[in-house]
Amino acid sequence: MKRLVVIRHGNTFLPGETPLRVGCRTDLPLVEEERGLAAGRYLARMDIIPDRVVAAPLLRTVQTARLVLRSLGVERIIEKTDVF
Repeated sequence: MKRLVVIRHGNTFLPGETPLRVGCRTDLPLVEEERGLAAGRYLARMDIIPDRVVAAPLLRTVQTARLVLRSLGVERIIEKTDVF
């Protein structure tokens, strides 16, 4: 059985911080890691290990994908797509 799992990137602004720039093409880094790590732990509990990992080319999406993979304890190439 094939599954598609969509995970949103983690936060780019700290709690209480006023967002100054927002947009799908604004390349902001993550300011927290917990959401990506938690997503990986959830997938592990559900016994879902991805064969492929695809992320938008933005820094925050690639960082989140790396955190998910780290939490799963697997190594995969993160494929980048311009479609988002």
